[in-house]
Amino acid sequence: MNENLQKQGMKYATYEGILASAMFAITSTFLTLFALHLGADNTTIGLVISIPASLTLLIYIPAAYVIEKTSKRRLIGAFSAFISRSLWIIVALLPFLFGESLIWLILILSLSSAIGGFISPAWASMIGDIVPESTRGRYFAKRNILCALSTMITVTSAGIILDFIGNDLGFTLLFILAGILGILSSVMFFKFPETESKTVVLENIKEETKKIIKNNLFVRFLIIFFIWQFGVSMASPFFNVHLVKNLQAGYIWVSIFSFVSTMSGIIINKFWGNISDTFGHRIVIVISAFGASFVPFFWFFATSPYYLLPVAIIAGSAWAGMNLANLNYLLDISKEGRRSLYSAFYWTILGVPMIASPIIGGIIADYSSKLPVFGGLKLIFIISWMIRLLGFALFLKFLKDVPPRETKPTRYVIQEIINMGVSYFSTPFIIIRKSSYNIRKRVLLSLHKTINVLKKWKLPKDIESDLITIEKEIKKIENGEVRDAEKRMLKIRIKFTKLKEKLKKVRKSTSHP
Repeated sequence: MNENLQKQGMKYATYEGILASAMFAITSTFLTLFALHLGADNTTIGLVISIPASLTLLIYIPAAYVIEKTSKRRLIGAFSAFISRSLWIIVALLPFLFGESLIWLILILSLSSAIGGFISPAWASMIGDIVPESTRGRYFAKRNILCALSTMITVTSAGIILDFIGNDLGFTLLFILAGILGILSSVMFFKFPETESKTVVLENIKEETKKIIKNNLFVRFLIIFFIWQFGVSMASPFFNVHLVKNLQAGYIWVSIFSFVSTMSGIIINKFWGNISDTFGHRIVIVISAFGASFVPFFWFFATSPYYLLPVAIIAGSAWAGMNLANLNYLLDISKEGRRSLYSAFYWTILGVPMIASPIIGGIIADYSSKLPVFGGLKLIFIISWMIRLLGFALFLKFLKDVPPRETKPTRYVIQEIINMGVSYFSTPFIIIRKSSYNIRKRVLLSLHKTINVLKKWKLPKDIESDLITIEKEIKKIENGEVRDAEKRMLKIRIKFTKLKEKLKKVRKSTSHP
């Protein structure tokens, strides 16, 4: 794909993401509360989440096969998005058409999910061709920030509407708005560039499946995320239910938590992108999984909405990193020309815990509701916390870097991440930023002096060439010839550290002055 088409594709992919995020901000945040308003108990809420997801689960792989067979990625994805997302307008009108009927709610959501099963494989296949591999971390970080802003504005507005207008009319207006936003996002999908797919037309889906199963990196990634997703899906549908039903908080608190969480994600997203591009996606997944593991643990101890504000910050920061690195890692381990199949297998397998876990969580909550302290929703929060911790441990132990990277000492990686964090988070504070810049500049000047000493040594040509390159970059920073000086300085430090490792290896054979 040429550069102009890539830029066009990335632009419309960003627009599509902003509109789709606004839609999902409404549907994912307020669906469980809508079901609660219609009289659903915890088990029924689990069914409302799980049954539609089960149909998506059944559709993913056939959908990927159709997409690969026809090579009509844009057409299939756009039409599926249009039909699936416009059905939310019917969901909005359900109380007026059928009264408080949870059966009709499940039926319409199931139809929407079944048709929507074609969207993700088509999108994943196209986005892998549209976004260059070298800039995926930064691109998706910027895109995620805009999507997060869209989510934050939408959910905040939605909570105010519900508190001001009331449940019946309020939910109707919200889901009509969700349907309109979904339709607009499908229009952006239509504007994706029609490019030549790298996909080779499938002849035998059984043989292709065998090839995917033989991809050890993919299988390992899938198994760990299966366990992780089981822990996540057990608790996540019930956070807002616990907030409104047990903590007696108004709908505005749903918006407040979403605002705080989303703003945290926006602030940290670019930082995760820099980490992801520098050290790989694995380290971001590991750190994010650790933070997200403790979210249900903190909800267990919540006695008021105010207590949960810091938890929202942790959750927003952790999920910003997880969502960014998870997608990029999947794209990296998916073979070109088969990304729609890989994404279909990924979402199909992950669909199992997304279906089963909310139902199990709802049943546990209902049957344990009379237990003291650990009963009801609190019990599933604790179980979710334990499963998430297991997932984190498996990420840490078994997830591998893609592509393979030179192993660095843990202390070195942590130090560099802290340095990047100090540089990144000090940006809004001019005094601190200048101080940080000056400190780094003095460090570089010291490196410059060290280089002058090293140049007197008898060094191999490749090391001598690297020293000259670093010296030129330092001079550019000193002369103010670069825009993003702090990023350049960080890269120089990393290069110099690698260079020192090379020098250690040749030190014995190098003659000193």
